Amino acid sequence: MIPIAISLALWAGSTVPLATGPHRGLLAKAGDLELELVVGPERIALYPLDSKLTPLPLVPSDRVTLVCEGHGTLQLLAASDHFEADNPYGVSSPLTFGTVVQRATGAEAARFTFSPAEASTFHDHRPYHGGMVGMVGDRHLELAVVQSGKEAELQLFVTDAYRQPIPLAGLTASAQVNDGAEMTLTPIAGSFVGRIPQAKGPLDVHTAVRFPGEAEPVSMDFYVDKTQQSPQGGNAPISARAGARPIPARAGNAPIAVRVTASGFVPERIEATAGRTVKLRFTRTSRDSCGKQVLFPSLGVTRDLPLDKPVEVDLVAPKGELAFTCGMHMLKGSVVGF
Repeated sequence: MIPIAISLALWAGSTVPLATGPHRGLLAKAGDLELELVVGPERIALYPLDSKLTPLPLVPSDRVTLVCEGHGTLQLLAASDHFEADNPYGVSSPLTFGTVVQRATGAEAARFTFSPAEASTFHDHRPYHGGMVGMVGDRHLELAVVQSGKEAELQLFVTDAYRQPIPLAGLTASAQVNDGAEMTLTPIAGSFVGRIPQAKGPLDVHTAVRFPGEAEPVSMDFYVDKTQQSPQGGNAPISARAGARPIPARAGNAPIAVRVTASGFVPERIEATAGRTVKLRFTRTSRDSCGKQVLFPSLGVTRDLPLDKPVEVDLVAPKGELAFTCGMHMLKGSVVGF
């Protein structure tokens, strides 16, 4: 395990990137380490690699600070085999980044020069087809629901870690809507498609994609309300995420139930009276999800979320916004106190 920290005083000894890394990012040598910086429209990631460009194991509590010249610093948090954070800088202009790695043997520095042409779509969670996006491992699923007369069409798009379409030949997919019977989805024009009657209420959709040679399917749950259903004639961008409508919480009321699906927290915004105690009851409903933990970074609170088992978190509602995330900082929610 390699503890990593930052010492900005050593930045002057940095090196420029030498090549493209295994995750299609910028690669720079720092002592006996190779550091790979991946800059995407939504996320920035830093991979510590060995001499063979293999990711090194991390300690979950390790932290990295990234320095963006002219823009300030950014805290990157450990996520599996790399460090990452939301990208506040965008990818539309050139940027210069500096990092310093502090190890038991000393500190090593690296410098990265980024251009828009080098932007990555690694773990890009934007909807490309007007639907909702979730990730299982290094694969992304996007579910779009398109109204069509008295029916609705489910469109399931399968992409890799870089949001590139995965060929559907040899793959099979199914969906289960609102605990109904499982239906087979048909590959049509680059997505798996199925038709259902128009529903008056929200849709709770469990999807599964089976890959040749893999024992378990890639499974993902989507909660789709009317704001995620596109009108007939195309996949118009959705106007809100699942659960975006505020749910008021009051001290003394029953716990607020929060479902943790592959596509997000439901609800993802909870309104409360500032200064009152709020009890949140998290239940992870997705078999494969990055939501296997819930984190309250500002409180230093982390809870494991076993599948289908409720986990309660008590907190005092702030005056303002209190953020919570999944363990990989991809799914996000908040408690807003008034």
